[in-house]
Amino acid sequence: MQTSINLPSILEKYQTHFSKILSDNLYAQGFCHIDLSANNIELNSLDLRDVKTCETYINSLCQGKIGIGGYVEKRAWYAQSPVFRNEITARNIHLGVDIWAKAYTSIYNFMAGKIHSFAYNEGFGNYGGTIIMEYELENDAIKTIFYVLYGHLSKQSLANLFEGKTFEKGEKIAELGEPHENGGWATHLHFQIIGDMQGNKGDFIGVAYENEQQYYLQLCPNPNLILQLL
Repeated sequence: MQTSINLPSILEKYQTHFSKILSDNLYAQGFCHIDLSANNIELNSLDLRDVKTCETYINSLCQGKIGIGGYVEKRAWYAQSPVFRNEITARNIHLGVDIWAKAYTSIYNFMAGKIHSFAYNEGFGNYGGTIIMEYELENDAIKTIFYVLYGHLSKQSLANLFEGKTFEKGEKIAELGEPHENGGWATHLHFQIIGDMQGNKGDFIGVAYENEQQYYLQLCPNPNLILQLL
């Protein structure tokens, strides 16, 4: 990891240049914070493996608004999926921001960039349709490359893509997938900044082990530096 690059400060410097990733009418609905952390005792009585239960709970909180939250949340529910477990413990620190909206909601590019990689990551609890975009910013004549993972997309979002394909600022890049194609989740976007892909393609860890939290938070800074919603 290139620790000499202060990616958060660079992103903060360029915030006024970033455009919205959702349509104007969704922004007009407003946003509400969704707490899915282990501290939320309401979750203890819910089977979050059941998509309908999860959707009903989130909709009850949102009341017509767009749900958002999750960065650095310690979530207990990941222990329910083998994607996040080893023989001893489970990963539980969420490294992205989740945006809860309806299936096939359009996602737009916040600045010009290109496809780094993409994949359909199958399995309960996985990303489903996944696109990783590569972006470049200049700070004091030094070019900084960073990446954003867009997870839980529709399969159709991956059609006609190729590595290096460019998308302009404001151009539609994907749609949210339904549970049968997004890893079995209530419909939402996982939006995660990544400073260094570390050789990965089409996939990147989105939930860290607690003892690795500080390392991954340096690698994956707060997505609100781009989203500016929280």
